[in-house]
Amino acid sequence: MPFFKRFMPILLPMYPVIEEKVKWDVYGEKYRPEDYTVSKLRVHLPVPQEIIKEADDPTANMVVPIADDAPTKCITVIEKIEVSCNVEYIEFEGRSDGESTKKLIAQMKPKQLIIVHGSAQATRHLAQYCYDNNIAQ
Repeated sequence: MPFFKRFMPILLPMYPVIEEKVKWDVYGEKYRPEDYTVSKLRVHLPVPQEIIKEADDPTANMVVPIADDAPTKCITVIEKIEVSCNVEYIEFEGRSDGESTKKLIAQMKPKQLIIVHGSAQATRHLAQYCYDNNIAQ
């Protein structure tokens, strides 16, 4: 055993709790289904005295249904909303050829595309390329 190893104190954690590290991906924190499951525990609440007195009455007909599942309700609404979008401006200043422009547009995968500043023939050619390859609507 080396000389320094014999005299090193054993380090114990001050608080013996292991903290779980949060995992992230490109979209944010990872989804853990167990955080969103509804527990099956039932809570027993104290019963008011009026209900107990009515239950002792033999003429009372009290049937109280016990629900196994928590009540849920799904609501679907169709609304018209305004969407703010990003506008990408590509300034090539004449330094790019048509093939690199087509590759760049194909990589961006835009939903809509507005082509400005160019000769009518070049604009038509780029628009036809985007239409043929389903790059934009």
